Amino acid sequence: MFLNILVCDDEDLIRKSLARAFKSMGHQVFEAENGAVGLTMFASEKIDLVILDLLMPEKNGFDFLNEMKSLAPVVIISAFSGHQQGHFHTEEYPQVIAFVHKPFEHLQTITQQMLELYENYIRKV
Repeated sequence: MFLNILVCDDEDLIRKSLARAFKSMGHQVFEAENGAVGLTMFASEKIDLVILDLLMPEKNGFDFLNEMKSLAPVVIISAFSGHQQGHFHTEEYPQVIAFVHKPFEHLQTITQQMLELYENYIRKV
């Protein structure tokens, strides 16, 4: 299964590393350096999975989640310790399927886990 994945993170190293890892698995990857650019890409492309940072300039991850027009699955990535997966109530953000803390050491393992989370989510829907 090949996906269209949007990686939305203002940290170049993380965004580009995730994009490279997903591309090496054969997926189409769209990169956005902030929530505003991410929302534009999300609206113009058929995105299967969103990888989303919370703290970004212009529009943050919460703005993105509130403004996205569909329920495409989202994996939150954040170094902000004030947020944990439990913060994302399914009623408030039903599109969030997982929360991954940054930094992560094993990029291939993390990207594979994100894809497995997506597959599990799709099976339930």
